Amino acid sequence: MKSCLLYSVLLLLTSWTYAQGPGSIENIDVSQGTGEEERVVNIAFTLSGGDYYAIKLGIKFHEGDDFTPIQADEIMELDPDDIIDTHLNETIKGAIVVETGHVELTWDGRESFAEIDAAAARLEITATRGLKDIDGNFYKTVLIGDQEWMAENLRVSRDAAGNNISRYCYDDDPDLCALYGGLYTWHTVMNGQSSSSSSPSGVLGICPTGWHVPSDAEWTELVNYVVSQGFPNSCVVNGAGNALKSCRQVSSPLGGDCDTSEHPRWNSDDTRHGFDEFGFSALPGGCRENDGSFYYLGTHGYWWSSTEGSSLDARAQYMRRSYGAVHRYFTNKTFGFSLRCIRVID
Repeated sequence: MKSCLLYSVLLLLTSWTYAQGPGSIENIDVSQGTGEEERVVNIAFTLSGGDYYAIKLGIKFHEGDDFTPIQADEIMELDPDDIIDTHLNETIKGAIVVETGHVELTWDGRESFAEIDAAAARLEITATRGLKDIDGNFYKTVLIGDQEWMAENLRVSRDAAGNNISRYCYDDDPDLCALYGGLYTWHTVMNGQSSSSSSPSGVLGICPTGWHVPSDAEWTELVNYVVSQGFPNSCVVNGAGNALKSCRQVSSPLGGDCDTSEHPRWNSDDTRHGFDEFGFSALPGGCRENDGSFYYLGTHGYWWSSTEGSSLDARAQYMRRSYGAVHRYFTNKTFGFSLRCIRVID
């Protein structure tokens, strides 16, 4: 009975929709096509709370008497190269933004699961809020305490004004830039601006417009918030570093998608692993030394702040595979490290 699936999807839609990150999905409307388009489902909704979103439409089948539960996560997905800009009226892979934040999608409905009779099927819409850089890269973002952070390492090759900048890819491999982000010297990150210890730093640097390079004080605020939630900044298994690390790791005890040998991921460790409690998803992009050598991919992640110590060094943060803490130290400005941008929440 092919019609059971579609009926269940429409019936239970509003009870199974949600948004990820700051922002929300509202004003949901669903209709079924007629005639030759009877298998088509038209879905409209409004996004609020941000400018850019990656949208995923999926369906879940829950346990019943007459079928085996399955899950399909990517019936229709707008990938990071074709995200929705809620300020534009344009069609993107079957989605059209008809006014600021209002989105219309067309889904092939039961055609995707023509042979399945699922009395408890539920449609799922996920909106992942993010930002877009001048190169067109989309980054997930995450709200942690009173801060909004990029949940991926910056990989841009130009500043917000369109000027080329020096970006290094680990082992000079562009594929690793795409997976772990670029490596930048402190001077490149600052893009001609002066050191800042303020919160917020006020340093645009090479961040996308509206975002900025975090100061040491802003990094400290992040770590203090994680500590306040029960994850001490020490080298214990449940330390703040492990709570901020991506769960992707070789032989992760968490299993599932966390247990992977595919990049990007952390190398294996017998006792410590990331569990990504807050969605920060820190990844070990390694570093580039000033002689052009690359080290520590898979074992160390380093991130610049806007705060310098002297004419030669600046404050950075790092996380290690075998440590549960977030460390901060002064280091040579000519090293190539990762960058996470941050935004003041309106």
